[in-house]
Amino acid sequence: MKKLFPAFAFVAVACGGGGGGGIERQAPAPLAPLRESLQGSQSATVLVLGDSTGDERWEWVHGFARKLVDRYPGYEVRLVDWDRANDTYRDPVTYGQVGSSLVLTIYNGSIASATIDTWLAPSREGRLLPSQPVQLVLVSASHNHGAQVGEEWTKRLDRVESQLARRYPGSQHTYLTQNPRSEPASYREQHATRRTELLAWAKRRTLATVDVFAAYPSLVGEYLDGAGIHPRAAGQQIWIDAMAAAFDLTSSPK
Repeated sequence: MKKLFPAFAFVAVACGGGGGGGIERQAPAPLAPLRESLQGSQSATVLVLGDSTGDERWEWVHGFARKLVDRYPGYEVRLVDWDRANDTYRDPVTYGQVGSSLVLTIYNGSIASATIDTWLAPSREGRLLPSQPVQLVLVSASHNHGAQVGEEWTKRLDRVESQLARRYPGSQHTYLTQNPRSEPASYREQHATRRTELLAWAKRRTLATVDVFAAYPSLVGEYLDGAGIHPRAAGQQIWIDAMAAAFDLTSSPK
């Protein structure tokens, strides 16, 4: 089977008046702050906002953390999962060199059945969004947004981006598309439409993206569960590899 690779945003936008004197604004590399921190031997904090495609230890968030440990074995990685039952974060799971002075903390705010509205509910937001500075936020949403497309979808993207900008000034926000759906899942077309709308929305805002959707083959059913939604282990590996490629874990550290 032909190997497919995810697409990463690198956007140039011309600004200013006519006459060809515009200034180009480029979207940052998808995981630039994290890469710069680890290559510079600095501690860092990452926040993931997601749903049930990333809330288990065998899924992509933990898998990506293990990839990072393989590349940067001198780090202690503290992965802090969200406890849906108690609406708070659990004690951290640690990978890598425990006790190291170099610490990468990943808050995994992936919540089963979550939408953007779930994350930003007034009763939850203060606990889900850490109070400490965050260098990078990864936002993964779509599966639970049903028939929402167009402004109904992009206004929610506007809302989460505005809130993240207020909460973490100076941080980078990278938006992920999610795996495709297959039969018998409902809302397959709307889910695909949200993917293209998210990429266009991020391009307008010069925000970084990782197009995870594009990493999957067109006949995706064998990589998904019986409902045609959640990636099986092999499907999760595609997602993990897409994130590793976005981080440039496929080449030697500089």
